[in-house]
Amino acid sequence: AEIPLAERREPIPERPYRKVSVPCADDAKVDAMARLAETLPERFPEATVDDEYGVRLELPDASWVLVRPSGTEPYLRIYAESEDVETLSEAARTVVEDAIAEAE
Repeated sequence: AEIPLAERREPIPERPYRKVSVPCADDAKVDAMARLAETLPERFPEATVDDEYGVRLELPDASWVLVRPSGTEPYLRIYAESEDVETLSEAARTVVEDAIAEAE
């Protein structure tokens, strides 16, 4: 092995991660998620968008946010990872709350 074991065992740095649950009636989830497919990319125009498992945005600095409906509870879940995770998750939460209000 060219790389010593000690170097391979060095910890991988982790960025702050946040999970936020936003109340959303089960019957409003579909409409809210459809709205979020439009409004989240508008709020974060620099992000790439993936809608396979909800709405996932990846920002140029490799930060990301995923919004998806809970399958077991009346919530939309926001997952975020960023050096400034509070700012990112709060910005996403504002968009999510607006989408839920329009869907209910």
